[in-house]
Amino acid sequence: MDENDKTFDEEPAKVCFNTARFVFHEYLRQREHAPVALSELPPAREPMTNPVDVAEGQTEPRERQLNCLEKCTQTLAADDRALIVRYYHGEQRIKLDNRKLLASEVGLTANALAIKACRIRDKLRGCVTACLCK
Repeated sequence: MDENDKTFDEEPAKVCFNTARFVFHEYLRQREHAPVALSELPPAREPMTNPVDVAEGQTEPRERQLNCLEKCTQTLAADDRALIVRYYHGEQRIKLDNRKLLASEVGLTANALAIKACRIRDKLRGCVTACLCK
């Protein structure tokens, strides 16, 4: 920018972001990167499976997974267990309203609550994976 004797009122990071956005849009305009309708995709050769199961080379019965999840949930601290259960309670709009209420009850912002739930979920995922490997 300095080489061309141009000055910008905006911050350099904002200019870089906007430039990257325009480059990305040009990339999407290329024919091979154009979106494809689902009806145009070839049918799957194999039935859909859980990617986590495929990555781990396992296809555990759902009942065993649920048993491990129950055991791992019991190992959490009581407040973490209550938080994660309430965090995922409900469907669609009710779930969002419940999360807002939960965030205000525990004194966190919605973003901080999401981060805390993510950390608890990561603990559970590790525990369940270990349980299934036994």
